[in-house]
Amino acid sequence: MARLLRTMEQENGWLLAELKEVTAIADNELPELDRGVDDEENEMLRAELDAISGEIQLRVDRIQELKECRTELHCSKVEKLVIEINSLEMEDREAKARDHVQMLHEKHKEEMEAINAKVVQLEKQLEQKEAQVSATCLLDMILQTGGNVREEECQHLYKLVTIWKECQEQERQRYQNAHVDLTKRHRMNRDELQETRQELIQFPLPDDYYAQCLESMMIGGFTAIGIKRMGQLDEAPFYHACKSKYRDDDPQGKAARLVSTWQEELKNASWNPFTAILLDGEEKDVVDEDDPKLRQLWTEYGDDTCNAVKNALRELHEYNPKGRQAVKELWNFREGRKATVAEVLKYIFEQLEMRN
Repeated sequence: MARLLRTMEQENGWLLAELKEVTAIADNELPELDRGVDDEENEMLRAELDAISGEIQLRVDRIQELKECRTELHCSKVEKLVIEINSLEMEDREAKARDHVQMLHEKHKEEMEAINAKVVQLEKQLEQKEAQVSATCLLDMILQTGGNVREEECQHLYKLVTIWKECQEQERQRYQNAHVDLTKRHRMNRDELQETRQELIQFPLPDDYYAQCLESMMIGGFTAIGIKRMGQLDEAPFYHACKSKYRDDDPQGKAARLVSTWQEELKNASWNPFTAILLDGEEKDVVDEDDPKLRQLWTEYGDDTCNAVKNALRELHEYNPKGRQAVKELWNFREGRKATVAEVLKYIFEQLEMRN
């Protein structure tokens, strides 16, 4: 349809141009021809010209009708689309309104349930308080009069005490349930946090990009936040001690062999140089200062070397006492403690911004 209209519009342009040209020729030439031809021939030329003009005008009128039809068809389609869009928008608004009403209903229901639960709790507390006051008044009256307690008074007092005990038991159960719920939530949050820490440690990125972020980013000559291998032996004190003790007698080789020996010793699960002490009312395992192997190491290589082994022992005992293998941990090297997840994420983003 559109292609036909375009073709007819082109023909319309050509016909109008031809009509204009023919009309101009007729206006200019016919007066001249009138003088040179007879009336019969003149009439024939005029009739032919009128026929051509009529045909052109018919085509122009037809094209105009087609244009009007196209306009009406377009308007009809537009109106139909508008109606459909309005209908869809109305349905969407109605659906949103229903969802909103449902949400308000659920919220109101939850609020009413909470209010009813609070009312029941307050009623029980009031009943408990009234029972306490009534029992106290009854006992006080009996003590003041110094008389004997009647059987009716004993029954009433027993009933009040029973109510009070039931309320106390219900209150205790409520607190116990709340404690169990809080403990469960704390355990779940702790497990989720530990999973997040492990994902940060083991998160795979191409080209060791994550390792660059956590293990190779330096600030002021040292890594502020990074991954520390808990239980890994610090080798520096061994090299310093061997350099001082052996000097020119292959200190590097002796230090390397000494480090290797103690790394294997740390993995030895049968060696357990710990002793239990009572600290703040709780039993705690600490490194046994009198362990023979540690005493010998201290005697031969000094405090720093011995302390390096003790630190590795403490970390292994805390993080992997059974496996005796070093464990990766997110670490705040600036403050010498475990890094929080928030600190790690903040540090990574800061370093990435600096790199970009």
